[in-house]
Amino acid sequence: MRSKFQLTAAGGFLVCVGAFVLYLSMAPGYVAPPDPPAAAVAPAPEPAPVSPTPAPVVEQSPEPAPPEPAPAPEPEAQPQPEPAPPQPEPESIGDYGSVDGVVTRVTVPVPRVKITAAPDAASGDVTGLATVTDNRGKFKLPRVPVGRATLHITNMGFPGELLQEVLVAKNETVTADIKLPGETATVEGLIHAGGVGLPASVEITMHGEGMEQSKVVNTSDGHYVADNLLPGVIDLIATAENPPGERKVKTDSFSLQPGEFLQKDYSFSAPAFVSGSIAGIEQDERTYVIALYGAVEAGATFGTPEEVADRLAKMTGPDRAGNYRLENLDPGTYTVVVFSMRIPEEGAAPVYQSAYKVVDVADEADVNLDFTIKW
Repeated sequence: MRSKFQLTAAGGFLVCVGAFVLYLSMAPGYVAPPDPPAAAVAPAPEPAPVSPTPAPVVEQSPEPAPPEPAPAPEPEAQPQPEPAPPQPEPESIGDYGSVDGVVTRVTVPVPRVKITAAPDAASGDVTGLATVTDNRGKFKLPRVPVGRATLHITNMGFPGELLQEVLVAKNETVTADIKLPGETATVEGLIHAGGVGLPASVEITMHGEGMEQSKVVNTSDGHYVADNLLPGVIDLIATAENPPGERKVKTDSFSLQPGEFLQKDYSFSAPAFVSGSIAGIEQDERTYVIALYGAVEAGATFGTPEEVADRLAKMTGPDRAGNYRLENLDPGTYTVVVFSMRIPEEGAAPVYQSAYKVVDVADEADVNLDFTIKW
């Protein structure tokens, strides 16, 4: 504060001196005196350095941390359908039990038999339950009302339906095995080459009663037996090696009746042939050459070709020159019969004349048999 006062007083003095000099210069008759030598002007004392007033210390508060970004809102959860409650085992709910069993004919399981359970009307549930036996003849009805129930068994092997009554207990399984009426059939035979049995495999597929059933019979000496076969159409496939290392297959198809016993032999020999000529026939005659399995007794007579159809092995007819050839015969014994037919007059019944010979045919043989028809 003192420094500021001293500066102000000095300044005011100088202003007054200047103003007085200006007044004299402007008065009349005033001669300005010569300029005096310049006096050394003492430099004005420099003001004392002013210490800056220290600024008050303002206590700095730490800068606040930047706010954390707000978390993104979670997507709204979609309502999920509630899982269906687990279904309890049929045997463990309500007043129910189950029925199972096996359907057989003799000892053969029968597949695809329809089983229907009709509960007693008094049980309050008369809906009825149905199932079909599997390939092993097994069935199961898992939810049958407690009490008496009638099983209705339907199968194409017999007319109508069978009825079998069962008593069902709560939460228990009752076994009701079912035996179908009827008889099974049997097929047996020899797989051979020239009468010598061969190791072989025989596969039989039965088509009957609205189902299929297969079985395989293996044989080391060629003899095979396939029993307990269901009646119906049979497809047979025999497999053997002849010569060894060369696999060959024979196929056959035939029908079986309930209780039937059928002999079926199959030769794996090289095929043989019977050929020859027929004399004594006219151009207008109808002639048949038939090879029958096995031999006939001496002096046997034949009426018509239809009478020997059950023993037929091969059949052919002669050409215009009377020559014939029976091909692809298995080795064995045959009766070769020639039938010649004439019609005596228009509208009359046909008349047959015949001749026959018995012949043994070996592997790869080509046997010559000539015939003469005598009217």
